[in-house]
Amino acid sequence: MKTLPLAISLFLFWVAPAHALTEKDLVARYCAGMITEFYNPDGTRTDCISDTHAIEVDFSDKWAESIGQALHYSLWTVEFTENPDAYPRWHRQVPSARAPGVILLCREDRRLEICANHAVRPRRIAEQFKIPLAIWLCNPDTDMTLETCQRIDQ
Repeated sequence: MKTLPLAISLFLFWVAPAHALTEKDLVARYCAGMITEFYNPDGTRTDCISDTHAIEVDFSDKWAESIGQALHYSLWTVEFTENPDAYPRWHRQVPSARAPGVILLCREDRRLEICANHAVRPRRIAEQFKIPLAIWLCNPDTDMTLETCQRIDQ
């Protein structure tokens, strides 16, 4: 099988539609500069940990699942601060508690209005139950960094 020249491969990478990207590619994009793929002592994996948040990255139609995962990941950072000797390796990486956060990705086959409706649901839950949940709504076709995504907090 013949391979494409490097220049053509790079060109196709840059013009490829966002729906061709995997969730792992999007985690790398939106979690740039953070701790990524962080394995918790219970075997779960936090997508990214910033200086302030333990974040789950998922597609917007999985908004309910993402809330639960973010809350669970945030609990691990609290456990690190309350009992650092129990998890010394993890405590060195995450020495202070992090709030839960979700990055919701708008699928290419969804209108942005539908994705925005998905993002409103976790915001309403966070408000009702006074959860300090950070929510970012990202359109992988146009938002190239987390800073360009829409942040929706209570």
